[in-house]
Amino acid sequence: MVESSVVRGSARSIGRYWRRWVTLLVLVTTTGCTSAPNAAKSTPAPESGPPARTTPPAFRLDSVHWPSVNFPVATHCRQFSPPVLVEESTYADPAPGVRLAIVLVRCNAGAGTPPVALYVYDKATSRVAAHLAETLIKDSDNWQAGAVNAAGTTISLEVAGFSSNNVPNCCPDVQAALTWEWDGTRYRLTSDVPPHITGLPRGYY
Repeated sequence: MVESSVVRGSARSIGRYWRRWVTLLVLVTTTGCTSAPNAAKSTPAPESGPPARTTPPAFRLDSVHWPSVNFPVATHCRQFSPPVLVEESTYADPAPGVRLAIVLVRCNAGAGTPPVALYVYDKATSRVAAHLAETLIKDSDNWQAGAVNAAGTTISLEVAGFSSNNVPNCCPDVQAALTWEWDGTRYRLTSDVPPHITGLPRGYY
């Protein structure tokens, strides 16, 4: 009887041990199966989308082909081919990091001397597209001009005009030296402008 009791006690102990082991195994297996999907949900795959927009790169001003640029004066020169003649293009660095192009143009009339226009450009996006920053002289100011001088913060230009409509186009009788100074953001006229006939002259437009 004693031996039978011992055997039955050992059997119950072994049974409890196995039940605990099986329960632990089920818990571990269940936890492992359910944790994997949760982990997958916490790290979703990146979504694809349209590429980010970029700003067109700047183009060097001294690489612009100025005869191909559409100048404002061209609206008065449509009867000529090509409409505009680039008299001169020069470059200025009036401040650190500031690079500008100064372009002197007139209608491409062939004969005679149409009035000039003087433009300042501060950037370009291609060889034929430049941004107009400032107009220093309009063709309606009715000046003929010599060479542009850009030095440091100063632009100067010798100009000639007419005191009356009776003065022939070949022989302007008003002379002046126009000067502009860089003020940190733009060029400002610092010289006096003598009286002269303004407006678009007849015979060219």
